[in-house]
Amino acid sequence: MGDRPGVELSGALAEMMKKYVLPRDYPELDFSKMNIYLMEGGGKTLAAMSEKSSEQSRKYLAKLGGTVMTDTLVQGL
Repeated sequence: MGDRPGVELSGALAEMMKKYVLPRDYPELDFSKMNIYLMEGGGKTLAAMSEKSSEQSRKYLAKLGGTVMTDTLVQGL
C-alpha cells in the first residue's frame, strides 16, 4: 500500500470537496481558487508500484485539479 492512501485521498478531496460538497455548503466562495496538494517525500507517487502507475496517478490528480510535489517533506504548519 505504501503511499497509495495519499494519492486516493488527494483525488477524493479534489473531486468531491472542490466540485460537490464545499460549493453546496459555501456557495459564496470561489472554489476555482482552491488548491489540493499531495506532498510525497520520495521521488514518485506509488513508490512500490511501476513507473506507469506513478505517472498515471500524477495525471489523475492533475486532471482533478491537484498538484503533486515529490521529494518534498512538510516540516511544520
